[in-house]
Amino acid sequence: MGVKRAAQRKVDHELGIKSEQFPLDNIHFITRIKYFAAYDNTWGEREIDHILVFRGDVNVVANPEEVAEVRYVTKEDVRELLQHSSDTLTPWFKRITESGLLFQLWDDDQVGSAAQHNLDNIIEL
Repeated sequence: MGVKRAAQRKVDHELGIKSEQFPLDNIHFITRIKYFAAYDNTWGEREIDHILVFRGDVNVVANPEEVAEVRYVTKEDVRELLQHSSDTLTPWFKRITESGLLFQLWDDDQVGSAAQHNLDNIIEL
């Protein structure tokens, strides 16, 4: 539940989506991912991130100090971004997309079912 509450806070702070439109019961934990991404010889990030899925209609009021751009995209749009603008995407997003996880979740109409919840699993990307 703590991860869902954190997601709710971040979505409000970064995208201006209020908790009434983003209720905890509609946020579905899928898994966790572990990855490392080096930026240069000194800096990088090594993280374990939770993958959560939410489907619903929301009003986005992006915080300009946090978000440069918001747009709705198709799977083809994402593939195009990966090919032509991958340097503007975050490392974790590139990894879940290149691994196929994003598109698997995108097509899965069972997201949120009990079978999806795997609290013990960490996928290494």
